[in-house]
Amino acid sequence: MTAVEIWPETFSRIAFWPVVGWLVLLGWVDARSGLLPNRLVLPGLAGLTVAAAALAPTALISGAVAAAPYLLGFHRGLCGGGDVKLAAACGLLLADPLRILLAGFLAAAGTLVLCALARRRSVPHGPVLAVATILLLV
Repeated sequence: MTAVEIWPETFSRIAFWPVVGWLVLLGWVDARSGLLPNRLVLPGLAGLTVAAAALAPTALISGAVAAAPYLLGFHRGLCGGGDVKLAAACGLLLADPLRILLAGFLAAAGTLVLCALARRRSVPHGPVLAVATILLLV
């Protein structure tokens, strides 16, 4: 099942651009500061969670599934808490296990490419995860 089949059409039509704007903002802030601040991530995550609970309850499972590997990475010091919350939001948006897996692979590959280009061991992951999610929402 795809996000289009899970989320009602009117919600998808109404929420698409604000959600894309929010993801772009998060990516931009993370790229500049290396942080995904709670004051930006949590309102969007809360809104998506409430919308999913009301309109597409199966998307809640997708959010948890998307956040799980990031939570493990967080506990091992491999990513930040903002990445975990952003992954949960992206999972809610994509609402499809295959798309979530693809977003994770695209984001990981993109982050590795950015690390190689920047000749650094780490770069902010949020921008690449946001872009991967936007590409898969289209």
